[in-house]
Amino acid sequence: MYKFAHIWIGLFVLMSAVMSKITHAQSYFELAHPNTRIELYIDEKIPKDNHSTVVQWLSQAIETTASLYGEFPLSITQVNVSAANRGDGPVPWAQVIRHHPEGVRFYIQPQATLSELNNDWTAVHEFSHLYIPFPGDNDIWFSEGLASYLQYLLMAKNDIISEQTAWQRLYEGFQRGQAASAYTQQTLSSSSKRMHKLGSYMRVYWSGAVYFLNVDVKLMTGNYKLKSVAEVLQKFNQCCRHHPNSWTGEQLAKTFDQLAGDSVFYPTFKAVTKLTQFPDFNESFSALGISIRNGKVVLSNDKHKRAKRLQLVRKVSKEQNMTGKAL
Repeated sequence: MYKFAHIWIGLFVLMSAVMSKITHAQSYFELAHPNTRIELYIDEKIPKDNHSTVVQWLSQAIETTASLYGEFPLSITQVNVSAANRGDGPVPWAQVIRHHPEGVRFYIQPQATLSELNNDWTAVHEFSHLYIPFPGDNDIWFSEGLASYLQYLLMAKNDIISEQTAWQRLYEGFQRGQAASAYTQQTLSSSSKRMHKLGSYMRVYWSGAVYFLNVDVKLMTGNYKLKSVAEVLQKFNQCCRHHPNSWTGEQLAKTFDQLAGDSVFYPTFKAVTKLTQFPDFNESFSALGISIRNGKVVLSNDKHKRAKRLQLVRKVSKEQNMTGKAL
């Protein structure tokens, strides 16, 4: 359905191997993808006959995330999959692992189908976090904003959802963030620092997503050395991502400006953290030919604006391959 047939070359042959390595009541698999090795641990509470489904789902999610610029950001990534005992949807809960090796822990419904897992945004969101180091709790909006911004655009890039659906879901996220910001006097910085206490998740996540949309459009339309957030993240991962020092959102924004060749990330960073209201996205939508009618996204056919939108949802041409095997 999603044209990922090249991922599965030899997969089911390898999956039929008699032996699998069991560690702490987990089955272990390796997924090999260009530039990274995925170490996958599946909990014993996930039925054995659903392990191939989990492997296929995560293989697609990794390829989808890597399509941002053609490479996954980590050379070794650890993924743990456990059975969920609460929550709704195929993937009720997940969290990023920030100690070495970095990765993601997923909690899934044990009987979730491949279609249900593939159409869920959680895996792409969590893997997108790995493009940058953790910026600290004070700047959690920066990390959550990046992942929230990328999740639907990357799914559209890989034909999992349509471009129309991607922008509609982003808009609906912005609306949730706007509603959550309507009755607060807190700045975004303050809401971010106290997100768990205040329950200000929608405001924090989607304000951050607007930040990255606005910066992406500025890069695209301005006189910068790098022309997109994707290009900046690629350069960052080549030069700086794996430095052992701790990062703050401010340090990341300033480093991104150095890579982009001029100031755009940090001035926007300073402005958005001081806001007590939800950041404006109308100018960026207008530049991309996106309007809203009765709550529905309308995409302009203007060739120049359409070309800008396609820069955010077009596929990279780099060939990618992945195999999975039980060890």
